Amino acid sequence: LAVGACSSDACDSIDLPFAYNHLFQDRFFVLPTFAVLFPSSLLDQLLAVEGLVFDPALLLHGEQYLRLFRPLPTNAKVVNCARISGLRDKGKAAIVDVETVSFDRESGDRLAVNRSSIVLRGAGGFSKAATAAHAAAPAASMKPAPPQPAAGASIRRQAARPPPEVATEERIPPNQALLYRLCGDLNPLHSDPEFAATAGYSRPILHGLCTLGFAARAVLRTCCKGDPSLFHSVQVRFTGHVFPGETLVTRTWTAVSVPASSAAEEDLGTAGGGGMVEGPLRRVSFECWIAERNKMVLAGWMQLHGSSDGASCDGSFDSSQSSPKARL
Repeated sequence: LAVGACSSDACDSIDLPFAYNHLFQDRFFVLPTFAVLFPSSLLDQLLAVEGLVFDPALLLHGEQYLRLFRPLPTNAKVVNCARISGLRDKGKAAIVDVETVSFDRESGDRLAVNRSSIVLRGAGGFSKAATAAHAAAPAASMKPAPPQPAAGASIRRQAARPPPEVATEERIPPNQALLYRLCGDLNPLHSDPEFAATAGYSRPILHGLCTLGFAARAVLRTCCKGDPSLFHSVQVRFTGHVFPGETLVTRTWTAVSVPASSAAEEDLGTAGGGGMVEGPLRRVSFECWIAERNKMVLAGWMQLHGSSDGASCDGSFDSSQSSPKARL
Protein backbone atom coordinates (compact mmCIF):
# COMPACT_ATOMS: atom_id res chain seq x y z
CA LEU A 1 0.00 0.00 0.00
CA ALA A 2 2.91 2.36 0.73
CA VAL A 3 4.02 2.18 -2.91
CA GLY A 4 0.56 2.50 -4.45
CA ALA A 5 -0.69 -1.08 -4.69
CA CYS A 6 -4.47 -1.06 -5.24
CA SER A 7 -4.56 2.74 -4.85
CA SER A 8 -6.79 3.14 -7.95
CA ASP A 9 -8.57 -0.21 -7.87
CA ALA A 10 -8.93 -2.19 -4.64
CA CYS A 11 -9.82 -5.29 -6.69
CA ASP A 12 -6.81 -5.13 -9.04
CA SER A 13 -5.87 -8.80 -9.61
CA ILE A 14 -2.15 -8.02 -10.08
CA ASP A 15 -1.73 -5.74 -7.05
CA LEU A 16 -4.08 -7.50 -4.62
CA PRO A 17 -1.82 -10.53 -3.91
CA PHE A 18 0.76 -8.04 -2.57
CA ALA A 19 -1.72 -6.44 -0.19
CA TYR A 20 -4.22 -9.11 0.92
CA ASN A 21 -3.55 -12.69 1.88
CA HIS A 22 -6.94 -14.18 2.79
CA LEU A 23 -7.95 -15.18 -0.74
CA PHE A 24 -4.41 -15.77 -1.96
CA GLN A 25 -2.86 -18.29 0.42
CA ASP A 26 -0.77 -19.69 -2.43
CA ARG A 27 -0.30 -16.30 -4.11
CA PHE A 28 0.60 -13.89 -1.29
CA PHE A 29 3.78 -12.11 -2.36
CA VAL A 30 6.24 -9.46 -1.24
CA LEU A 31 7.20 -6.75 -3.71
CA PRO A 32 10.93 -7.06 -4.47
CA THR A 33 11.57 -3.40 -3.62
CA PHE A 34 10.40 -4.03 -0.05
CA ALA A 35 14.04 -4.99 0.51
CA VAL A 36 15.19 -1.36 0.14
CA LEU A 37 13.64 -0.86 3.59
CA PHE A 38 16.10 -3.25 5.25
CA PRO A 39 18.67 -0.47 5.81
CA SER A 40 15.93 1.92 7.03
CA SER A 41 18.13 3.25 9.88
CA LEU A 42 20.71 4.54 7.38
CA LEU A 43 20.21 8.23 8.24
CA ASP A 44 20.64 7.64 11.96
CA GLN A 45 23.74 5.55 11.30
CA LEU A 46 25.29 8.26 9.10
CA LEU A 47 24.62 10.89 11.78
CA ALA A 48 26.52 8.69 14.24
CA VAL A 49 29.66 8.40 12.05
CA GLU A 50 32.47 10.27 13.76
CA GLY A 51 33.79 13.16 11.67
CA LEU A 52 30.92 13.06 9.14
CA VAL A 53 29.18 16.40 9.69
CA PHE A 54 26.17 17.36 7.55
CA ASP A 55 22.73 18.96 7.71
CA PRO A 56 20.03 16.24 7.44
CA ALA A 57 17.73 18.77 5.75
CA LEU A 58 20.15 18.94 2.81
CA LEU A 59 20.50 15.18 2.32
CA LEU A 60 19.46 13.75 -1.05
CA HIS A 61 19.27 10.17 -2.29
CA GLY A 62 21.46 9.99 -5.41
CA GLU A 63 21.32 6.36 -6.54
CA GLN A 64 20.03 3.00 -5.39
CA TYR A 65 20.96 -0.55 -6.40
CA LEU A 66 19.09 -3.63 -5.16
CA ARG A 67 19.85 -7.28 -5.87
CA LEU A 68 17.72 -10.16 -4.57
CA PHE A 69 19.11 -13.68 -4.30
CA ARG A 70 15.70 -15.29 -3.91
CA PRO A 71 12.09 -14.06 -3.72
CA LEU A 72 11.48 -12.36 -0.39
CA PRO A 73 9.64 -14.45 2.21
CA THR A 74 6.41 -13.14 3.71
CA ASN A 75 7.75 -13.76 7.23
CA ALA A 76 11.38 -13.55 8.35
CA LYS A 77 13.81 -11.94 10.77
CA VAL A 78 16.56 -10.08 8.93
CA VAL A 79 20.12 -9.31 9.97
CA ASN A 80 21.91 -6.47 8.16
CA CYS A 81 25.66 -5.98 7.71
CA ALA A 82 26.42 -2.45 6.48
CA ARG A 83 29.61 -0.62 5.57
CA ILE A 84 30.62 2.70 4.03
CA SER A 85 32.08 1.60 0.71
CA GLY A 86 33.00 5.03 -0.63
CA LEU A 87 33.30 8.73 0.19
CA ARG A 88 33.63 11.32 -2.58
CA ASP A 89 34.27 15.04 -2.29
CA LYS A 90 32.37 17.03 -4.93
CA GLY A 91 33.35 20.46 -3.65
CA LYS A 92 29.97 21.76 -2.46
CA ALA A 93 28.69 18.28 -1.62
CA ALA A 94 29.94 14.94 -0.35
CA ILE A 95 28.71 11.60 -1.66
CA VAL A 96 28.64 8.64 0.71
CA ASP A 97 28.28 5.13 -0.72
CA VAL A 98 26.80 2.58 1.66
CA GLU A 99 26.49 -1.17 1.04
CA THR A 100 24.09 -3.28 3.10
CA VAL A 101 23.94 -7.08 2.88
CA SER A 102 20.84 -8.67 4.43
CA PHE A 103 20.55 -12.25 5.71
CA ASP A 104 17.73 -14.44 6.96
CA ARG A 105 18.61 -14.79 10.65
CA GLU A 106 17.21 -18.30 11.00
CA SER A 107 18.68 -19.94 7.90
CA GLY A 108 21.69 -17.68 7.38
CA ASP A 109 20.79 -17.38 3.69
CA ARG A 110 21.63 -14.13 1.98
CA LEU A 111 18.48 -12.31 0.89
CA ALA A 112 19.54 -9.02 -0.64
CA VAL A 113 22.25 -6.46 -1.31
CA ASN A 114 21.49 -2.73 -1.24
CA ARG A 115 23.93 -0.10 -2.45
CA SER A 116 22.94 3.50 -1.72
CA SER A 117 24.64 6.71 -2.86
CA ILE A 118 23.74 9.59 -0.56
CA VAL A 119 24.40 13.23 -1.54
CA LEU A 120 25.20 15.45 1.46
CA ARG A 121 24.81 19.01 0.21
CA GLY A 122 27.07 21.48 1.96
CA ALA A 123 29.38 18.76 3.32
CA GLY A 124 32.05 18.83 0.60
CA GLY A 125 35.35 20.64 0.36
CA PHE A 126 37.20 18.44 2.82
CA SER A 127 39.90 17.26 0.39
CA LYS A 128 42.68 19.37 -1.11
CA ALA A 129 41.94 18.21 -4.66
CA ALA A 130 38.26 19.15 -4.43
CA THR A 131 39.10 22.51 -2.80
CA ALA A 132 41.55 23.38 -5.57
CA ALA A 133 39.12 22.32 -8.30
CA HIS A 134 36.33 24.34 -6.70
CA ALA A 135 38.51 27.45 -6.45
CA ALA A 136 39.37 27.21 -10.14
CA ALA A 137 35.80 26.61 -11.28
CA PRO A 138 33.41 29.49 -12.14
CA ALA A 139 30.79 30.35 -9.57
CA ALA A 140 27.52 28.45 -9.92
CA SER A 141 24.44 27.72 -7.89
CA MET A 142 24.68 24.74 -5.57
CA LYS A 143 23.31 21.91 -7.67
CA PRO A 144 25.31 18.75 -6.90
CA ALA A 145 25.73 16.41 -9.84
CA PRO A 146 24.26 12.95 -9.20
CA PRO A 147 26.89 10.30 -8.44
CA GLN A 148 28.26 8.13 -11.21
CA PRO A 149 27.24 4.44 -11.07
CA ALA A 150 29.78 1.69 -10.73
CA ALA A 151 31.67 0.53 -13.81
CA GLY A 152 29.48 -1.60 -16.03
CA ALA A 153 26.27 -0.20 -14.56
CA SER A 154 26.07 3.19 -16.27
CA ILE A 155 22.69 4.90 -16.46
CA ARG A 156 22.99 7.52 -19.18
CA ARG A 157 20.01 8.74 -21.15
CA GLN A 158 20.71 8.42 -24.85
CA ALA A 159 20.51 11.64 -26.85
CA ALA A 160 18.25 10.13 -29.55
CA ARG A 161 16.27 7.55 -27.62
CA PRO A 162 13.36 5.92 -29.46
CA PRO A 163 9.82 6.32 -28.12
CA PRO A 164 9.06 4.03 -25.17
CA GLU A 165 7.54 0.66 -25.90
CA VAL A 166 4.91 1.31 -23.25
CA ALA A 167 4.13 4.04 -20.73
CA THR A 168 2.00 3.71 -17.62
CA GLU A 169 0.38 6.61 -15.78
CA GLU A 170 -0.44 6.50 -12.09
CA ARG A 171 -1.55 9.35 -9.87
CA ILE A 172 0.26 9.45 -6.55
CA PRO A 173 -2.27 9.98 -3.72
CA PRO A 174 -1.75 13.21 -1.75
CA ASN A 175 -1.10 11.25 1.47
CA GLN A 176 1.35 8.77 -0.10
CA ALA A 177 4.43 10.10 1.73
CA LEU A 178 2.64 9.73 5.07
CA LEU A 179 1.81 6.12 4.19
CA TYR A 180 5.41 5.37 3.18
CA ARG A 181 6.63 6.96 6.42
CA LEU A 182 4.94 4.10 8.29
CA CYS A 183 7.48 1.73 6.71
CA GLY A 184 10.20 3.25 8.91
CA ASP A 185 11.64 6.16 6.92
CA LEU A 186 10.89 8.98 9.36
CA ASN A 187 12.83 11.76 7.61
CA PRO A 188 10.69 14.87 8.26
CA LEU A 189 11.49 16.13 4.75
CA HIS A 190 8.58 13.93 3.64
CA SER A 191 6.03 14.91 6.28
CA ASP A 192 6.87 18.25 7.96
CA PRO A 193 6.03 21.39 5.87
CA GLU A 194 8.37 23.60 7.93
CA PHE A 195 11.26 21.17 7.62
CA ALA A 196 10.65 20.86 3.86
CA ALA A 197 10.73 24.66 3.56
CA THR A 198 14.18 24.80 5.17
CA ALA A 199 15.36 22.38 2.47
CA GLY A 200 13.99 24.63 -0.27
CA TYR A 201 10.71 22.86 -1.11
CA SER A 202 7.24 24.38 -1.12
CA ARG A 203 5.84 21.31 0.64
CA PRO A 204 7.00 17.83 1.73
CA ILE A 205 8.27 15.66 -1.11
CA LEU A 206 7.82 11.96 -1.76
CA HIS A 207 10.52 9.54 -0.63
CA GLY A 208 12.79 8.61 -3.54
CA LEU A 209 12.46 4.96 -2.60
CA CYS A 210 8.68 5.30 -2.75
CA THR A 211 9.02 6.58 -6.32
CA LEU A 212 11.22 3.55 -7.00
CA GLY A 213 8.47 1.30 -5.61
CA PHE A 214 5.89 2.81 -7.98
CA ALA A 215 8.28 2.40 -10.93
CA ALA A 216 9.13 -1.20 -10.05
CA ARG A 217 5.43 -2.12 -9.82
CA ALA A 218 4.86 -0.58 -13.26
CA VAL A 219 7.79 -2.43 -14.85
CA LEU A 220 6.86 -5.78 -13.29
CA ARG A 221 3.26 -5.30 -14.44
CA THR A 222 4.12 -4.50 -18.05
CA CYS A 223 7.00 -6.95 -18.47
CA CYS A 224 5.98 -10.03 -16.47
CA LYS A 225 2.38 -9.52 -15.35
CA GLY A 226 3.49 -8.69 -11.82
CA ASP A 227 5.40 -11.94 -11.15
CA PRO A 228 7.97 -11.02 -8.43
CA SER A 229 9.87 -14.30 -8.84
CA LEU A 230 11.28 -13.00 -12.14
CA PHE A 231 12.97 -10.03 -10.45
CA HIS A 232 16.77 -10.12 -10.27
CA SER A 233 18.02 -6.57 -9.64
CA VAL A 234 17.35 -2.89 -10.20
CA GLN A 235 19.48 0.23 -10.33
CA VAL A 236 18.17 3.79 -10.47
CA ARG A 237 19.40 7.36 -10.36
CA PHE A 238 17.14 9.93 -8.74
CA THR A 239 17.12 13.04 -10.94
CA GLY A 240 14.35 15.15 -9.41
CA HIS A 241 11.79 15.41 -6.63
CA VAL A 242 8.16 14.27 -6.66
CA PHE A 243 5.28 15.94 -4.86
CA PRO A 244 2.45 13.71 -3.60
CA GLY A 245 -0.63 14.30 -5.74
CA GLU A 246 1.30 14.42 -9.02
CA THR A 247 1.00 11.95 -11.89
CA LEU A 248 3.93 9.58 -12.41
CA VAL A 249 4.54 8.34 -15.96
CA THR A 250 6.82 5.28 -16.21
CA ARG A 251 8.28 4.82 -19.70
CA THR A 252 9.70 1.39 -20.51
CA TRP A 253 11.99 0.25 -23.33
CA THR A 254 12.52 -3.15 -24.95
CA ALA A 255 14.40 -5.72 -22.90
CA VAL A 256 17.91 -6.76 -23.95
CA SER A 257 19.79 -9.91 -22.99
CA VAL A 258 22.47 -9.70 -20.30
CA PRO A 259 25.17 -12.39 -20.02
CA ALA A 260 24.91 -14.26 -16.74
CA SER A 261 28.63 -13.72 -16.16
CA SER A 262 28.20 -9.93 -16.31
CA ALA A 263 25.41 -10.02 -13.75
CA ALA A 264 27.51 -12.17 -11.42
CA GLU A 265 30.42 -9.74 -11.66
CA GLU A 266 28.25 -6.97 -10.23
CA ASP A 267 28.34 -8.67 -6.84
CA LEU A 268 31.97 -9.75 -6.71
CA GLY A 269 33.59 -8.45 -3.58
CA THR A 270 30.27 -8.09 -1.77
CA ALA A 271 30.29 -9.29 1.81
CA GLY A 272 29.08 -12.85 1.91
CA GLY A 273 30.36 -13.79 -1.52
CA GLY A 274 29.03 -13.37 -5.02
CA GLY A 275 25.54 -14.53 -5.86
CA MET A 276 24.84 -17.45 -8.13
CA VAL A 277 23.02 -16.55 -11.33
CA GLU A 278 20.78 -19.24 -12.75
CA GLY A 279 20.00 -18.91 -16.44
CA PRO A 280 19.89 -15.85 -18.70
CA LEU A 281 18.72 -12.38 -17.72
CA ARG A 282 17.00 -9.61 -19.63
CA ARG A 283 17.47 -5.95 -18.86
CA VAL A 284 14.64 -3.43 -19.16
CA SER A 285 15.42 0.29 -19.10
CA PHE A 286 12.89 2.79 -17.80
CA GLU A 287 12.37 6.41 -16.86
CA CYS A 288 9.84 8.15 -14.62
CA TRP A 289 8.43 11.56 -15.51
CA ILE A 290 6.02 13.92 -13.78
CA ALA A 291 3.19 14.61 -16.23
CA GLU A 292 2.22 17.99 -14.77
CA ARG A 293 5.77 19.40 -14.95
CA ASN A 294 7.17 17.31 -17.86
CA LYS A 295 10.15 16.57 -15.61
CA MET A 296 12.19 13.36 -15.41
CA VAL A 297 12.63 12.30 -11.79
CA LEU A 298 14.14 8.82 -12.05
CA ALA A 299 16.04 6.73 -14.61
CA GLY A 300 17.38 3.20 -14.44
CA TRP A 301 17.11 -0.43 -15.40
CA MET A 302 15.68 -3.65 -14.03
CA GLN A 303 17.06 -7.13 -14.70
CA LEU A 304 14.60 -10.00 -14.92
CA HIS A 305 15.20 -13.73 -15.02
CA GLY A 306 14.67 -15.24 -18.46
CA SER A 307 15.91 -14.57 -21.97
CA SER A 308 14.72 -11.51 -23.88
CA ASP A 309 14.31 -13.65 -27.04
CA GLY A 310 10.77 -13.04 -28.18
CA ALA A 311 9.98 -11.05 -25.03
CA SER A 312 8.89 -7.45 -24.84
CA CYS A 313 7.36 -5.03 -22.37
CA ASP A 314 4.15 -4.29 -24.21
CA GLY A 315 1.70 -3.73 -21.40
CA SER A 316 0.02 -7.03 -22.24
CA PHE A 317 -1.51 -7.49 -18.80
CA ASP A 318 -5.22 -8.14 -18.36
CA SER A 319 -6.96 -5.33 -20.26
CA SER A 320 -9.80 -5.35 -17.74
CA GLN A 321 -7.49 -3.82 -15.15
CA SER A 322 -7.98 -0.10 -14.69
CA SER A 323 -4.86 0.62 -12.65
CA PRO A 324 -2.49 1.85 -13.82
CA LYS A 325 -3.33 3.13 -17.31
CA ALA A 326 -1.10 1.84 -20.11
CA ARG A 327 -0.43 3.66 -23.35
CA LEU A 328 1.24 2.11 -26.39
